[in-house]
Amino acid sequence: MIQGGDKVVPLNPGKGMQMSRETSIGEILRSCQRAFLFNISGNVRSISVKRDGKTIFFRAFFFALPTEEDREMITNAGGEVYGDFIDIDAWEVECIKSSEDDIHLDYLIFARAE
Repeated sequence: MIQGGDKVVPLNPGKGMQMSRETSIGEILRSCQRAFLFNISGNVRSISVKRDGKTIFFRAFFFALPTEEDREMITNAGGEVYGDFIDIDAWEVECIKSSEDDIHLDYLIFARAE
C-alpha cells in the first residue's frame, strides 16, 4: 500500500474491488497460456475456452476417459485463469472423451498433433 496523507491506496486491488473495464479475450488467452503450461497430460487431445459474461468456460477433450488427475490438472489451471481477473465471477470445466464429433468452444488454446 502507498500512503498519501490520510488516504491509503492498494497497489494490487483484490478480487473484491471493482474495476472500470472488462477483461479482454486477449488477456484471458495469455492467462491460459501461462496457466496451462505444464498442466497438460499426455491424454489431452485439445482444450478450448470461451467467455460468456462473467464466466469462463473450458472444454478439454481426452484420448481416453479422463482420470481424476487429468480433471484436477485442467480444473486447477482454469482456476488460475479465473484468479487472474477481478471481473470474472466463475469458471466451469468440461472433461470429455474425444470422438469424431468434438465441438470446441470459441478459442482453441491447445491441440496435440496426431
